[in-house]
Amino acid sequence: MTSSERVACTLHYSTHSDGYESTALLFAISKARARAYCQEVCLLLQHNINQFIHLLTTCSEWRDLRNNFYAIAGFPNCYGALDGWYSRKGFTAFNLQAVVDSNLKYMSKSIRSGSQNDKALFNNSQLGKTCHRQLPAGGCLVADAGYKLQGHIMTPYVIHAAMSPSEALYNFQHSRTRIAVERSFGIWKSKFRVFKSNLLQADLWEMAMIIEATIVLHNLFIDNNSDED
Repeated sequence: MTSSERVACTLHYSTHSDGYESTALLFAISKARARAYCQEVCLLLQHNINQFIHLLTTCSEWRDLRNNFYAIAGFPNCYGALDGWYSRKGFTAFNLQAVVDSNLKYMSKSIRSGSQNDKALFNNSQLGKTCHRQLPAGGCLVADAGYKLQGHIMTPYVIHAAMSPSEALYNFQHSRTRIAVERSFGIWKSKFRVFKSNLLQADLWEMAMIIEATIVLHNLFIDNNSDED
């Protein structure tokens, strides 16, 4: 197969939920060959992931991102929305932690096996250990109540009947801002329907490779204004 056909094979597999058999049938190749082509393309994307998924590096980029988030709901000094997603295989096989920007692109990712909760995954990740130094001074990420409130991690107030108007307004602005990461996960899973069912790969490295390859493709599709079709 040509390089373009191998990419097409990979895109078909990752955007459908019926496995390598369907892809192999469509391209008139064996199931083993379909899997090999998908691994080849995904491995290439994985090896180049840092070109496409990274925190910003210039003051102007950070400023534009802060302004874009502020325009959504008026939440100040926000530089990213943080959350986690769980890949299951009859059990929690992988935890994916991600930070997305206001355009729903991934800026940071951390993948770990097992059933760590969001707070533990964040604390053990490279992002969790360094983001207080990487974010602009006074800046923060917005996250849900599964994370610990810190100077650079803003979480919502506990909802209760006696909430003050200022607390309710904060929660509203926080939720409107943080929904960027939920929307990003939703678009990613909707486009890459391989995640609609349990990943069937026996090797954990292959599962992680597919996850990382598809979040690179997610960013590329946004950069190229690709619609849902």
